[in-house]
Amino acid sequence: MTKRNKTISAVSGAAATTPPAQQAPAGLLLLDKPAGISSAQTLTAAKRLLGVRKAGHAGTLDPFASGMLICAFGRATRVNAFMLEFDKSYRAGVRLGMATSTGDPDGEVCATAPVPQLTLAQWQTLADTLCGQLAQVPPMYSAIKQQGKRLYQLARQGIEVVREPRQVHIHALTVTAVDGDDLCFEVRCSKGTYVRTLAQQLAGLAGTQAHLHSLRRTGIGPFVEADMVTPIQLQDAPDRCNLLQPVDAALQHLPQIRLNAAQTEGFLHGQKLTSVACPDGVQCGQAVRVYGDARLLGVASYDDALRLCPKRVF
Repeated sequence: MTKRNKTISAVSGAAATTPPAQQAPAGLLLLDKPAGISSAQTLTAAKRLLGVRKAGHAGTLDPFASGMLICAFGRATRVNAFMLEFDKSYRAGVRLGMATSTGDPDGEVCATAPVPQLTLAQWQTLADTLCGQLAQVPPMYSAIKQQGKRLYQLARQGIEVVREPRQVHIHALTVTAVDGDDLCFEVRCSKGTYVRTLAQQLAGLAGTQAHLHSLRRTGIGPFVEADMVTPIQLQDAPDRCNLLQPVDAALQHLPQIRLNAAQTEGFLHGQKLTSVACPDGVQCGQAVRVYGDARLLGVASYDDALRLCPKRVF
């Protein structure tokens, strides 16, 4: 069996080794999604292997893409909203000279153009102009809603609508290789960035067309590629729960507050607490992570009266 077939088997055949439901864990799994499989399929397989009913993921990857898919299980699903705000990192393979209807290898060729013979340094000079604030028009094949429908639903009906540009931030864009019609780049960008569109914008600066032939997400916020777990590793692990990150691994960027027993009881009942001093440097409305009884209780913020107000209780 090839490595790819074994990976697909690990995803599609996960139900055979489901652990007992009473052992269902809570935590985050940095799963290395294989190319050719949807994010939903990958998450479903992980749920079965871990014996968890409640699960979600932070940020969908297209089926053709691979890489980091953060899966949250049990009460860890309550931190998903915070992870959606994280910057993301990608490694992209670009085919120059051809645009496709979807901006990726799954679409049909819709435009062609000659490919200029630029050096790596010349491509990097163009890439540097895209760093910082950047306006992007969302592609028609995207999940944004317009006229009450997802754009990709309209696109499949042959309908194209006007889309308003959106502001994103490109923190770093590095062209790592150029070989004829193939170009590779690495990017660290804000949420909402379309890497397919970024590839087209870069090609447009050189007067040509482009589409992605490969895409790999290498990082989300504080999480890096080296920490990812493949479906095969998850399937073969003697103790799968040991592969999970703790629930608060996604909240380490937030200031922390520690409560005593009485304060913990009030917090867990959703009460606004007046007896918890606001730490220096923490602003009203700023999110903080709250601990009590040696465990993470939830996320809160201080209001104008300096009361600690629960926002999400775990």
